[in-house]
Amino acid sequence: MFGFIKEQVKFAKKDGLIYATIYILSCLFAFIPYVGFVLKIFSFLFLFLALKTVAELSNSSKIQRDFFIFVFSYLAYTLISFFKDDMDVLVLYFSYLLYSSYLLFSFNVFKALAMSSDVALFVYAFAFVFLAAVLEFFNLSYVLSYVLYIIGSILGLLAWLNLRYIYKK
Repeated sequence: MFGFIKEQVKFAKKDGLIYATIYILSCLFAFIPYVGFVLKIFSFLFLFLALKTVAELSNSSKIQRDFFIFVFSYLAYTLISFFKDDMDVLVLYFSYLLYSSYLLFSFNVFKALAMSSDVALFVYAFAFVFLAAVLEFFNLSYVLSYVLYIIGSILGLLAWLNLRYIYKK
């Protein structure tokens, strides 16, 4: 029984490490049109696989639900932002709501990861990604935001490296 659980944690860790590595690459290639976006979406596939295993081990369906809301919000916001010059003010406010939803539910996912694994680095990684997202959203500093994205991604990679066990709820 414990060997099976240990193997599942290894699979979650492997998928999480692949996610973090591809996410770092998406940050590094973000300045090339569409490459960073495609890599980020591809990384979400591995995050889903890792979270699916974590959700099964911790008996928490909330993690997967929050993940799907955060990915949907991110994709919808990105789609709207491609066409925002031709949009109505109401649609722009809706895109801001989607972006807020993306940040809120991604926080829920990383907080749940930290709570179910005792790896606080997940929350620290999210904090850097959150600061980067806010800087990017308000057009304050793209260079600083991408530096913060990369720092957050590296912290996320370290968090996945430190994953040893999952608590059952």
